[in-house]
Amino acid sequence: MELCAGTLLTVLKRCKSSRILQKEFGTEVFKAIQPDFDMNDDDSAISAVFRGARNLDTFIRINYDEMTPTEVALRFNEHVVPMLDRNKWNGIVCALKQIIKDSDIDKDTVIEFINGLKCGEILEKTDIVFSEFLAGILLYVVRHTDNLNRQSIVKEITSGYVDEAEKKWPRINFVETYSLDCLDAIGQVINDAEAVNMIVQEGGNCVVCGKPLEKDNITKAVCSDGTSFLVCIGCSVKIMNASKTQIEEYKNIKQQLKTNMVTRSRMSENHLGDDVRLVIRAVSKMDMSTLTPSRMNPITVEQKVSDAQLRRSILHDVNDCYSDVDAIIAAEAAAGRLNVRTFEKVIKRMYEDRDETASQSDVYNTLVELIYEQTGRISREASRILVSYFVQRCEVFG
Repeated sequence: MELCAGTLLTVLKRCKSSRILQKEFGTEVFKAIQPDFDMNDDDSAISAVFRGARNLDTFIRINYDEMTPTEVALRFNEHVVPMLDRNKWNGIVCALKQIIKDSDIDKDTVIEFINGLKCGEILEKTDIVFSEFLAGILLYVVRHTDNLNRQSIVKEITSGYVDEAEKKWPRINFVETYSLDCLDAIGQVINDAEAVNMIVQEGGNCVVCGKPLEKDNITKAVCSDGTSFLVCIGCSVKIMNASKTQIEEYKNIKQQLKTNMVTRSRMSENHLGDDVRLVIRAVSKMDMSTLTPSRMNPITVEQKVSDAQLRRSILHDVNDCYSDVDAIIAAEAAAGRLNVRTFEKVIKRMYEDRDETASQSDVYNTLVELIYEQTGRISREASRILVSYFVQRCEVFG
């Protein structure tokens, strides 16, 4: 027995509602991968895939870079799962487990692309999110198996095969989502000190999609060079399939997360807070002549900073330190040591004096260095945080 598109789809076909035609069922499965898929009136291609006589990518457009595993799972849940007989879900999972076991796939091979589950983990699991299980294995099958000349193997998948497989495996408990305990089994996330640090830090984001990491939607994914990343479950496949260039970008973002965690810790211990306070006072003593009024209803950082890596860096600073910096500025103003509006004008003028041909990243770094140098080199880190603060607060980059 061998796992391929034909064996997977035939198991599902054996367990679909009897009133659903193969062409209708196959079309919905393929639409989960390519939403605009349209087979028109020709069902020969669909039939060939089910029989194990043709590969999917010969007639369906598959863009692995744009394919979002979680979206595939959602489409599977909305359009494919309702076509399957609910009483046969257990048989489907057991039959697929049997096929996977008989395929002699290495136990450490990731075979479920929604949650990054390995072959060995799939065979041991009894708690299953049904739609994610099916969609995740389909994504693996489409990308990593051959469906040509598999007709003789597919013919072995009869209704009797599904019934026999169901007797060999423990009964499945179908769940809506994997709990944190399940995630621990998936990626040992909770035992990874680095992962714990990234989870608990305020503003810790997925290196792929940039969304905040949540305890019920995290897993550890390993890329081709062995580097581990903590990401949203749906983003794990992008890590596993990342190019060398993408891996380097993810490494840079990962380093930013570590830096931000240290920054947050220092702010909470008042070390960096003291530096920020000193830099603010030093900036307020700079030359205030010929300043341009600042606008206090700026567009968001997400809208005005096009450089993705710079945007992440600024938003992390804002998430970690904005309220602390705001409190320091308010306290300095209340004590009469700072005119906030004048202070804003200084930052704005620095921005306006930039080289217009420079990139946003170069401008940002120039502002940081300018403040650092002109405030007596008190703290480059504090200078960076202040620039991020004013990118958020006023129209720098607007």
